[in-house]
Amino acid sequence: MEIKEKQYILLKWGLALKLIVEKNKTLVLHKKEQGIKDKNIINSFGRLEAASGIPKATLVNISLGRKNAASSTWTAILEALDLSMVDFGHVFDSINDKDILRYKEGLESARKERARAKNAKKKRTSG
Repeated sequence: MEIKEKQYILLKWGLALKLIVEKNKTLVLHKKEQGIKDKNIINSFGRLEAASGIPKATLVNISLGRKNAASSTWTAILEALDLSMVDFGHVFDSINDKDILRYKEGLESARKERARAKNAKKKRTSG
């Protein structure tokens, strides 16, 4: 498998996880507007860490396409999210090449912006 193919696959898995967490964030907001508080909905990587036992840094790295998670890790994640592999598969299969390209471009743009901000901060403190 070529490196580009592996990166594509990792980004697709990561984007699927990110979309699920974002969907849960939206669900929490809608419920809040209706006056319903549901603390059981996992709407952040911090909550997913608490529910799954997978470190937040690992979850973030999975979502960024940096980590190739083991099947046991995915099992813990899906159990914490109360999702079946079929449910996850629906999200995964809904992601197309354009979605992955936009996601990758967004990640690269954010990385460059963080680097610019870091350099600007260094210049302010040293000069």
